[in-house]
Amino acid sequence: SNHLPDELGLPNESNSSTIIRFMDEQFDLVIVTDYFDQGLARLYSEACMRPLEDLTYFVQNKRVDQQSWDSATTERYRATLRSALPMYFEVYDHYRKVTQSTMSPDIQTLAQQLSRMNEERYAACIADERAAHANRLERNEFDPQYQPVRLSTFQLRDHAPLYCRMMAWPEDTLNKYNQKRHLRKHGT
Repeated sequence: SNHLPDELGLPNESNSSTIIRFMDEQFDLVIVTDYFDQGLARLYSEACMRPLEDLTYFVQNKRVDQQSWDSATTERYRATLRSALPMYFEVYDHYRKVTQSTMSPDIQTLAQQLSRMNEERYAACIADERAAHANRLERNEFDPQYQPVRLSTFQLRDHAPLYCRMMAWPEDTLNKYNQKRHLRKHGT
């Protein structure tokens, strides 16, 4: 079923044009995961954020079994999902095109720098990466030959710098740490 309007607080009968118009009015930037580094580079540039290192990240809980999919399997899944969730893909296609059309050479250069920084931080921080079975995930309804999903997990290096540990913290732990830092610095 289609949950996108509900997720945005819109009436369930909203169509993709209504959703796109709403998102354009509400958000200055929509980041498409296929262009995540480019989206962060735009955020960095448009919000005058400094330094770029603050936007480095580790990808956690990514599916590792997708690497073994051939292009025909990937296209079959994409076609199945497109037919099952057309509104999501209409919105996705719109913002993918917007992202591609607004990709300046400066943003592309920043995205490449961010990608290199991510690789350097990964090498400095991660001791081991392996796949863990996501046993609690339910059967994939789109694949009759479903195999258990495997998610990437990693172990930090011994004595990793604080920034490595912070990058691996859950969001609520990081928020609490930043709140304490702010109170120590500003006293309020």
